[in-house]
Amino acid sequence: MRRMKNILQKLEIIALLFVVVTTFTMSSVAHATLSFDEFYQKHGAVIILIAPGSGKIVAANEAASRFYGYSRQELESMGIQDINALTREEVAQERKRAKAEKRNFFIFRHKLKDGSIKTVEVHSNPYSYQGKAVLISIIHDISKQREIQDDLWHYQTQLESMVDRQTKKLIEAHRSTVTYLVIGMLLLLSLTIALFIALKKHRQAKEEAEQEHIKLEEIIWSTQVGTWEWNVSTNKVHINERFASMLGYTPDELEPINISTWTQNTHPQDLVAAQALIEETFEKKRDHYETEFRMICKDGSYIWVASKGNVVEWAEDGKPLRMSGTHTDITNKKNLETDLMAATKVAEEANLAKSEFLATMSHELRTPMVGIRGVLELLRENQVVLKEEEGLLENLDESSRTLMALLDDILDLSKIEAGQLHLDVHAWEPAKIIESIVHLFGPSASKKDIELTSNARDFVDYWCQTDDIRLRQIVSNLVSNAVKFTQEGSVYVSMRVEKGEQADTLVIAVRDSGIGIAQKKLKSIFNRFQQADQSTTKEYGGTGLGLAISHELSDMMGGTLSVESELNHGSTFKLSLPVHPCKKPEALSVTSHDLPDLKILMAEDNLINQKVVTSMLMRHGHHIVLANNGVEAVQKAQEDEFDLILMDIQMPQMDGMEATAEIRKSAGPNAGKPIIAFTADAIKEHRPQFMEAGIDAIVIKPVKFETLFDEMAKLLK
Repeated sequence: MRRMKNILQKLEIIALLFVVVTTFTMSSVAHATLSFDEFYQKHGAVIILIAPGSGKIVAANEAASRFYGYSRQELESMGIQDINALTREEVAQERKRAKAEKRNFFIFRHKLKDGSIKTVEVHSNPYSYQGKAVLISIIHDISKQREIQDDLWHYQTQLESMVDRQTKKLIEAHRSTVTYLVIGMLLLLSLTIALFIALKKHRQAKEEAEQEHIKLEEIIWSTQVGTWEWNVSTNKVHINERFASMLGYTPDELEPINISTWTQNTHPQDLVAAQALIEETFEKKRDHYETEFRMICKDGSYIWVASKGNVVEWAEDGKPLRMSGTHTDITNKKNLETDLMAATKVAEEANLAKSEFLATMSHELRTPMVGIRGVLELLRENQVVLKEEEGLLENLDESSRTLMALLDDILDLSKIEAGQLHLDVHAWEPAKIIESIVHLFGPSASKKDIELTSNARDFVDYWCQTDDIRLRQIVSNLVSNAVKFTQEGSVYVSMRVEKGEQADTLVIAVRDSGIGIAQKKLKSIFNRFQQADQSTTKEYGGTGLGLAISHELSDMMGGTLSVESELNHGSTFKLSLPVHPCKKPEALSVTSHDLPDLKILMAEDNLINQKVVTSMLMRHGHHIVLANNGVEAVQKAQEDEFDLILMDIQMPQMDGMEATAEIRKSAGPNAGKPIIAFTADAIKEHRPQFMEAGIDAIVIKPVKFETLFDEMAKLLK
């Protein structure tokens, strides 16, 4: 019996030894796996694992969760196509580009949970995860490792269960010493085999973990991302080779590496801000640290670095123990940003120069036409004109009007491109505008036996807020084209108002019985420099700008311009504009004859303009004193008193704005007198400059004397 008891005691010792060794072995394996988990899961870079065939996201780390705004569970229920904002075709194109450029990464646009889009670098490599082939994708940076699952616990449980079962059997079979001995021998053999298998698996798991760690380091190296780990308590820092190579060093050259190594190599102007962000991370005011700063290289040059990291281990008292993260060289990106800022500045300067050029060209091109139109207006007022001369005057008037329209088209196109064309909205009566246009083109239509009519009179009392100049420009262009391209028949201009709750819709249609437009040409009819057919240009002339400008003006006014046409069966152009109805304004009804005889100082350097304006004003009883430039205008304003000053803006020696400013700040007799500016610069943004100089009103060249007399009456009432 004692012998049997000794045998049982020995068997119990053997069983206990088996459990201890097995537990120790399993713990070692688990520890190796946990290191890989910590490396993957707590790293600062964004990492996701993707199934190659389906594109399903197999796993994602916390950095990915923070980056995309989804929880890990949400991410792992999604596919890569749910966050990739590119189409399949765009993805294929990017892969081709990466191959052609010999890049080891792709550039995609990823969609975050909040709807924002981020441009990211995706570094992908094949990887074996839980026995399955996946793609490990590093999004911009790699900061945390993916946990390696411990697959040995199941075996440990089975082995412990086996020991329990064998022990129970031994206890039940204690009557037979031989049986116990046999079982003991078998159990000892089983223990030996189990220990051998466990040690083999432990060694294999450790080797696999090391291989995966090496592979992950190779992936990190291929992404050109530097990694660092900072032991906060000892201040020692561990970096990878890429971190050091960014600065032109090897890791050995930087040894011993501690936090001072980082502070000494960071640009002084960037260091304080970076340290403040780290402190906020330590104080848990932010969940991770992310910033950009400059670092000095071995050769003395600086590179820009994007740094990311977070605390991966905390002490029980809440103090940080370890922090890890990544460094990415973004010098090229920063250089591109600098170049872009410089290019933007150059573009803005070029746009400003273009605006100034437009103002100058507007003046230079319009000035000769001002003289021509003014002389024609004077001649028409002359009562002693022969019938033969009347025909010549009509030809001159039509030619000058055509040339002025062409100049306006070119200048308007340039202003639209420069963003300098703006609307000037006032209360107007659209019916009056249409009637005046029909009256204007009436003679041209009559010469071709075309009936030009309108229903505008039905809407005479309808007033609305609109830009009358641009409305007139669009409708004039449509009526002009209708008359031009109609050989016989009629042109009808219709108007209607569609009432709405917030605003009305003004609809103006121009219908003709002309040559029409082929269906294939309708899509391009509003393109610049294009007409329906080359033969049309040869036969009827024109630049092909009118419809293009009218279309862009209708867009600016919030409306639409459309066309319906059939070749040889006429066309209908329809303009639809949103307008706000309003009451008729209390207009100042003053004619040139209502003004008293005035003593006027006129500063104008162009002789023709001097003669035209002087002749017209003198006919209405006004006395004119001329100044050929701004200097003379200032001098004469000091010597004599005037009722009104007419000031050309662009003059030699001293321009109109300078002369006006001098007169305003002087103590002379005309410091407070009304000043009206003549200018060909119709750019609205320049008007505040005129007013700031002291100008009271602006009349755009070519001067319409009706407009001039209205402005004079407003200022002198």
